[in-house]
Amino acid sequence: MARPYNVLLMAGTMMAGGSERQTLYLLRHLDRTKFTPHLYLSYAKGELLEQVPDDVSITSFDAQPTAFLDLLPGFIHRRQVAGLRRYLVEESIDIVYDRTFHMSLIAGPAVQGLRTRRMATIVSPPDQDLPAAEQRFVGLKRRLLSRSYHRADAIVTVSEAVAASAARYYRIPPERFQTIHSPIDLEAIADAASDDLCGDIQLDSVDVNIACVGRMTNEKGQRYLIDAIAALRDHPVFDCLHVWMVGDGPMRQDLIQQAEQLDLRRRIHFVGCRASAIPLMARCQLVCVPSLYEGFPMCCSKRWRWEFRRLQPTWGECGTAEESIARADRSAC
Repeated sequence: MARPYNVLLMAGTMMAGGSERQTLYLLRHLDRTKFTPHLYLSYAKGELLEQVPDDVSITSFDAQPTAFLDLLPGFIHRRQVAGLRRYLVEESIDIVYDRTFHMSLIAGPAVQGLRTRRMATIVSPPDQDLPAAEQRFVGLKRRLLSRSYHRADAIVTVSEAVAASAARYYRIPPERFQTIHSPIDLEAIADAASDDLCGDIQLDSVDVNIACVGRMTNEKGQRYLIDAIAALRDHPVFDCLHVWMVGDGPMRQDLIQQAEQLDLRRRIHFVGCRASAIPLMARCQLVCVPSLYEGFPMCCSKRWRWEFRRLQPTWGECGTAEESIARADRSAC
């Protein structure tokens, strides 16, 4: 009997973000009679790390000793590629699944010349995501990513809009892309919705409670939601508004300071990362997604599990709000 395929899933961390949760879904549900899953992380940290199944072998770049030459541009990347390549050979990895462009920058050159097959996954429109996330060498990274995706055995995108953006940005024939919407576990969501809220969150049914779930980075746009709440100060509903900000990230302190400067301490509540935001989302009347762009907004899909009033976002040409809504409606049927 042939052995199961060794498949390596790649992620930057296991923080409680959408891509990390999708990676965790795969690690949990891959058929062990057909696949033996491994996990590569740039940094072995994150709230979801303890939920990784015990049979998954984990390797991380940050476990390697640092080098003096890491101060030179590109040297860390070279060490990441070399370390990943060694692991692929030592563990006889058959398939690499690299999710997000950070992982594709490493996986592309690492598998070059090996028999390892590779599935690259693009989760956000690259024409917006790459310039927003990277401040240096954007043009070079665009060329390296184009080469990496061209050489992949399969390219998966989380929405048709992301596929269209990637085809234009990286000059890849559209037929190379396969769209697979990020899965949601409806039974698990229904079970989690009935869980009790943590003690630090108290919701009053007479208030208007709004959930905003996402990593606190520039492209997630939480600052615009805070400004919008401040603009309602003279509206009769203002005293009943409570916005629950779920997540963490580099802009957390800036957002807290913004809320304090606008005297919104009693309206905006920063509750940090949660093992699951579903119990809170299920009890709020509204979920707001103020992102500047999204690949496939998971919180929209999850919240469509219940009846609720929604702010329907539109992200320019990306169109993923409508795609997410249509897909979630089909899933609920």
